[in-house]
Amino acid sequence: MTITKHLRHSLALIASALATFSYALPNASKIQIDWQRIDGCAKEISIIEYGKPLVVGCASASKMGNQIFRRIGKDWVLQAGVGIKIADLGSAVSPFIIDKSFHVWRGATSQQPDCAVEIAASSRPDIWALSCRGGFIQRANNFKPVVVNGITTAEYDIDTWLPVSNAKIAKKIAVGDSIWMIDKNSQIYTYDTATSGWTPKVGCARDIAVNERHVWVIGCASGGDGGNEIFKWTGTDWQKVKGAAVKIAVDNLGNPWVIDKANQIWTWTFRKP
Repeated sequence: MTITKHLRHSLALIASALATFSYALPNASKIQIDWQRIDGCAKEISIIEYGKPLVVGCASASKMGNQIFRRIGKDWVLQAGVGIKIADLGSAVSPFIIDKSFHVWRGATSQQPDCAVEIAASSRPDIWALSCRGGFIQRANNFKPVVVNGITTAEYDIDTWLPVSNAKIAKKIAVGDSIWMIDKNSQIYTYDTATSGWTPKVGCARDIAVNERHVWVIGCASGGDGGNEIFKWTGTDWQKVKGAAVKIAVDNLGNPWVIDKANQIWTWTFRKP
């Protein structure tokens, strides 16, 4: 075989490999091909918008909880409020927070008195919480737009909480285009709005994240020093992704953000705007 034929053969192999890679991620633009460590220390993470995660930091702010930060560019910017759990609604509005007394806040503004151990939200807004009275599921009801100096803002206060019928005792809840839940036995469910019932899904999970159609979980089996195995939902089953973590969030483009056992923050950028 001549040098020219060797060159053509090599180029053909490269082209074939690139075609296969592009087919695997048809909607991806320039991607990062592995987990990237992000500076900072976090206990909890939540995200709505690409590149703007919200975290509960590792430093205590008061007896009610830790500092809360949002990633803006390459900086972590301190936010109003303190707590132990968070639900992001987007960078333009205040997040919902649970403090150490299990009270719910919108930023630094107290909400209707109730007792919650977990909270999750979408940008619509659609806010769900797990009651500290046994882990029963509640949904925020009758939002009140916040008015400042006669001007209606993008913020909402929760007027009441509505118990969810046929609710199972849960330990995690996640909200996107659909509602997902993990029960006390680590079984995964989705909420059927037509029947107000819960449909079991395959798998076992410790943590779950939903944003629009994107669903990711931390599984029940160890994945290494960083925590447990990580999976993404394909629509019919769970696809294992390399890495290990203990907490997970996913942005509106499907890019996961995780926290490992050492409270380190990581992200994997599959898609960019």
